[in-house]
Amino acid sequence: MINIFRYFYYNFYRPKIFFLKKSYSMYGEDVFINNFFKNKKNGIYLDVGAYHPLDGNNTHLVYKKKNWQGINIDVNPLSIELFKRSRKFDLNINCAISAKKGFVTMYFRKKINMLNTLSKKHAKMHFRNGFQEKKIK
Repeated sequence: MINIFRYFYYNFYRPKIFFLKKSYSMYGEDVFINNFFKNKKNGIYLDVGAYHPLDGNNTHLVYKKKNWQGINIDVNPLSIELFKRSRKFDLNINCAISAKKGFVTMYFRKKINMLNTLSKKHAKMHFRNGFQEKKIK
């Protein structure tokens, strides 16, 4: 279970949510999605590799609309704990998406990160300063 200090740090301080924002995603994808569905009063979204409920998130703007709900999937348990606290009406699932059944190895740089992978080759290529690994189901 995530403690309250970590919850506030990762949810509010780190993503600088104290300031009003027009976009929560990296490149404004959420603004495009929100505009595309501007006349749709309710809907469902699926966010695979959800990372964070606010910081760098593509679905937060539609989540803020009344009657929009979704499914958030991430391999990182800390990410899903943040989603469970922030998006109580969403289905938040902590699992890896893989063609392989059973246990796989997750490669990551830090406790919460936009880039996690199940590929050691990918980890070596993108995590040049080293990485951690963890067996997950």
